[in-house]
Amino acid sequence: MSSAARAVIDDIPEQPDSSAADAGDALMIAGETVLSITAACAGIRTQMVRDQGWGEEFAEAFAQDLARGLVNRAMAPAQGWTSELEGL
Repeated sequence: MSSAARAVIDDIPEQPDSSAADAGDALMIAGETVLSITAACAGIRTQMVRDQGWGEEFAEAFAQDLARGLVNRAMAPAQGWTSELEGL
């Protein structure tokens, strides 16, 4: 490889600063968050049916509503601590 080509290649950043890379990272984090919440809610559903005697339909509806609420809360824009305290 010529020294001129090497100089051009060396000037190319390995990870360019772009919003596409940031968006990709955000989507990966969001996906992991949704999967974690879904898995936790499925575990709660199973435990409530087994240990508490909940009916299958009720437990399924409860777990889905819980997961939906937690995902919506996790994906909502960040708020200040004063608005967080208002929910208590």
